[in-house]
Parts: sequence; C-alpha cells; structure tokens
Amino acid sequence: MKDIKKTLSAELAEIIKQNIPAGESMVDFLSNLLSIKKESVSRRLKGKVLFSFQEIALISHNLGISIDDLVARCYSDDKISVSISSLGLNEPLESFGRVVERCIYLVGRSNDKSSRYVASDIIPLMFYGKYESIVDLVLLKWIYNYRQVVIPATLSDFKIPEKLKNRIIYLVDALENIRNTTFIFNKDILTNVVQDVVYFNEIGVISPQDVKKLYDELNSMIRDMEDAAASGEVVPGRPVWMYTSNVSFDTSYTYLQDGHSESCMFKIYSVNSMDSQNPKVCDVQKKWIESLRLQSTLITRSGEYERSVFFDRQRKILQQLERFIK
Repeated sequence: MKDIKKTLSAELAEIIKQNIPAGESMVDFLSNLLSIKKESVSRRLKGKVLFSFQEIALISHNLGISIDDLVARCYSDDKISVSISSLGLNEPLESFGRVVERCIYLVGRSNDKSSRYVASDIIPLMFYGKYESIVDLVLLKWIYNYRQVVIPATLSDFKIPEKLKNRIIYLVDALENIRNTTFIFNKDILTNVVQDVVYFNEIGVISPQDVKKLYDELNSMIRDMEDAAASGEVVPGRPVWMYTSNVSFDTSYTYLQDGHSESCMFKIYSVNSMDSQNPKVCDVQKKWIESLRLQSTLITRSGEYERSVFFDRQRKILQQLERFIK
C-alpha cells in the first residue's frame, strides 16, 4: 500500500517543479509563497510533514494547478481534470482578459527548448492578434453570442480597453518567440471568419467601411502567413513549420513542452480554451496532433506548389467579401 504522505509530497513536488518559473529554486519559491522557513519547506517536500490544505490551495491558485489532479495522481485514479478560464458572461471582455492571462502564464514558462504544436481549424491568434479590426470582430462575436451586456451598435463603435489590447500584443510576441512552432491547418481556415463578416454585415452590425478594413487586414495577414511559410520563420531564429491537413478536424488543439513541463489546450466557446498539465492528457494530445501531421502536407520552405494552392484557396474564400464593399 502506498505511503500517502510521501506520495502526496512527491507528486506535489513534481507538479510544482513543472510549473514554477524556469531556473527558480523550488524551496525558495515555496518559502516566499507560503511565508515559511526553507527548513519547513524541505520537511514538507520530503514527506516528513504534510502540506496543510490552506498551503496546497495557495500553491494551486498561484500556479494554476488542479487539486483534483493531484489527488488522482496520488491514488492512480483514472479521473482527469482540466482548467477553464472563468466564463464571466456578464463581463465578456474581462473574461477574455482572463483567457489571455492564462495563455500568457502557460506560454511564459517557455525557454530555449520549448516547442508548440497546433492543429487549428481557424486562424491562430499569433497571426491575427496584431490586426485591430480582426481582433475586434472576434471579440464582438464573443459578446454578441451571449447578449448579456450592452452590445455595440456597429464594429466601429466597439472599443477594446487599451490594457487588454497591450496584453494581446504581449501574448502574440510571446507566441512568436517560442523556440519551435508547428501548425497544422484545415484547408479552409478563413471560412469561419468570412461567414462571420457576411452575417454581421447583413444584420447591420458591420458597415461596408468595416468590411473593407477587415478585407484589407485579412489580405495582409494572409501575406504574413505565406511569407512565414516560405521562409520558415516569423521571428529570426524561431522556426515555424506549416502543414495543410488532408483530413478535417472539429476544433483547435495545442500541445506545449519546454523541456521540464508540458501542457495542452482545447479550444471551446469561440475564444476560450480548456487546458491540462496531466501527463496522460498531454500524451494523448501530443499523439493526436502527430497523427494529424502524418495526414498533412508540409508547405514550409518545400512544397511550393502546395503552398501556393493553399494560400490561393484562402484568397478565393476572402473574395466573397468584395461584393459587400462599396
């Protein structure tokens, strides 16, 4: 039978090790967080003294780890927990801000050994995040779907708080600087956003002038993606590999590893995501994305013909907006 005291301490230590900032001492981190002496931390990590529930709760909250997951790991339970940012339907922009902060936290642990693998059915934030009108459209749709707050009359009336805008740009920069990134795209990644523009235009939320601005930004974004696919980089020294999938998939999946920890994310509710650092979930996610990659065509550097076909296909989808521009 397991010595639950030692098992709990060992599993908690392993989870903490995976989640504290790279290069930081676990003992120093816990001593500062829990306001206890380093000797007391050492006794807890060795299983000589149990962490109190309040201490575990504080560690869980500070590092974004799941107490349920810890218990499951101690008892070899098949239950697996995931994290999801607060939905906050009455405060959608604040809710999206929490989603951004959660992503910044997960990506912020990256180091020079980090790799990110993404299978995406929509345009990734890394590419659209620096385009103001596209970000506005994504968040307008998020607000419009719930209708629990005052909805802006038009896209032009929609204003993202400056602080949130800056955090989105910060996240885009963090994503661009991950050591290695692999994208697997659905063949029609622009279809959803074009359908959204058409719908909101038809109900009077997006004006012809807004459509023109979105059309221009989406064209520019496609050029950015095509340039990245041709060169294999967005930021010098940070390789980006792009594939086009030959099979469809129903949402976006992400797997992130940085040499000493791993996490995975699943897109839900348009802009939100569930994430987990459970090794079993991460392993399944990693294998799932790899299986999609094996059924895909590389368009980075090599595959010039396939790359041209893919991006011409996106431009053809985007041409549907031209009839709405005056």
